[in-house]
Amino acid sequence: MVKPAENQNIFRMIVYFLRKISNEKKKKPYFSQAVMLFLSTLAFKMEMTTSVGRLTSVKEYLLWGQVQRKLTEHARICGETYSFFDAVCELYAEGAASLGSEVPPVSFMDWDLRDVFVLAYAQAVSLRANGPRPARKVREGNIPAAGVNGFLGVISAVYLLYLLSQTAYFFSAFRGILPKNFTAADYARRGFFEMAVLVVLNLGMAGTSNVLVRKNGKAPLSTRLFSLFLLIFSLVLIATSFSKMVLYVGSFGLTQLRVLTSLFMLWLALWVLSAVVTLFRPRFPHMKVAVLAALVLACAASWADVNTVIARYNVTAYQTGKLETVDVETFYFLGDAAVPYAAQLTEDKNELVAQDADAFLIDWAKAHSDWYTDEKGVERFPFDDVDWRSWTYAEAQAREVVIDYLCARHIPISAPELRKPQ
Repeated sequence: MVKPAENQNIFRMIVYFLRKISNEKKKKPYFSQAVMLFLSTLAFKMEMTTSVGRLTSVKEYLLWGQVQRKLTEHARICGETYSFFDAVCELYAEGAASLGSEVPPVSFMDWDLRDVFVLAYAQAVSLRANGPRPARKVREGNIPAAGVNGFLGVISAVYLLYLLSQTAYFFSAFRGILPKNFTAADYARRGFFEMAVLVVLNLGMAGTSNVLVRKNGKAPLSTRLFSLFLLIFSLVLIATSFSKMVLYVGSFGLTQLRVLTSLFMLWLALWVLSAVVTLFRPRFPHMKVAVLAALVLACAASWADVNTVIARYNVTAYQTGKLETVDVETFYFLGDAAVPYAAQLTEDKNELVAQDADAFLIDWAKAHSDWYTDEKGVERFPFDDVDWRSWTYAEAQAREVVIDYLCARHIPISAPELRKPQ
């Protein structure tokens, strides 16, 4: 944020831009929206760091009212679409040069989240007022299709030979077989990074090739078929990488990173599928589909309580014999969600697992209570009432489980002076 001492110079910058709007917006189509966006942010910074009543003169106070009116006016009438960050940088440099060295440098890297919201709101209001965007004119390709097809044909042949020569490496995970000289972790990690690099390259090659050779808004059929092969090969790589991850999870259980990696592979598959549709339906909004899929998966991961899913799966898989052991240390990363499932392991036949589960529950109790050791050397865990503003279901459930666990082992959960009378 801009320091309070710099507000006067920023105010001068705002006034400078206001005076240029009427003269420059006819010459530069993007000028009015650039000014509106930039002034919104500068005005917001001033409101956060100073009071309007502290302006040094009546003239400045009246100009500040003009700033507010102009911002509102341009938010309603301006809606041109352009690269506004480039325009803002250009305008700020111009204003700084005219006002001299007194104007402080404002770096976009120093903006915080509130500034981003201001920009997003200004952009949304202006576009809404301006109506739908005009249809963009599709540029025609200027490269012969034969050369591009030859390049894609060579790449496709190399991919096909590589896939056939490494069939066992790629597809053994579907049968639950781990290749020699590989651990499950190395097999999954190597498969993921190989897949990610190749999928990004294939998407780039398919998209660029179709743009370079398209005529009348569509690429030749031969180019689209070669691109289709690259995208299908990408889907095969994603499927094999996912099978390696399943093999890895089947051996060691779930973690947050493994869940998020699996969701990322699912998102890549959806993006590739949308790119396949675009090959034959050029107006299909595949980038919007990719962004929307990412948002949906991110929301699903947040609402699904991933930590609870991980803890439940690992404990259930261990108790049913699917996993040979369970790593209780990972419960520390899962927080409150892991407490009910850790309690199920305190009576496990494996002494190491039971000890680790006991230690985890005790550590949780120490972290969520006013734990102390009394004069007799007895550990006590007095739990305070939870403020309703910070209450969560997961923590309430975990607290109940831990209190039952401590009571079952006759561990004091309250200070003697806080006990209720019998």
